[in-house]
Amino acid sequence: MERKISKEILIDIEKLPNHVIIEIFIRTKVSDWAQISCVNKHWASLFHTECFWQAALFHIYPFINPAQTWPKSIPQSSLAKRRFMALHISEHILAYDCDIQVDEIVGHGYLFLKEQLQLSIIPPHSGILHGTMIGLSSIPLH
Repeated sequence: MERKISKEILIDIEKLPNHVIIEIFIRTKVSDWAQISCVNKHWASLFHTECFWQAALFHIYPFINPAQTWPKSIPQSSLAKRRFMALHISEHILAYDCDIQVDEIVGHGYLFLKEQLQLSIIPPHSGILHGTMIGLSSIPLH
């Protein structure tokens, strides 16, 4: 009987508009978002929308300036998600001192350094090497 009730509730929740589901999600703990996104494909897709990240950004960090501009080195695609990540990282890096206010640029600095480190340790794609080999083997030898 419990299984049937929970299935009916899930069907009712799926009838809710996306903006209402997003409002529910942003009120849960950030650490639960990964589990929530595993419930079904539709919910997982909501976590990839700019609308979700803007709502989360302004709900959890209401003090931020929405018109803030950043240097060109900070990717502008999915800016709300990136800003949320930067603030979340900064909040946890500076958590040891309650007197320091969360600074978004600290998080952006961390993300930038992390990306640069990942770029430096990723081996070249094998397709590039393979394509070079094919290109050389197609040259007729006289």
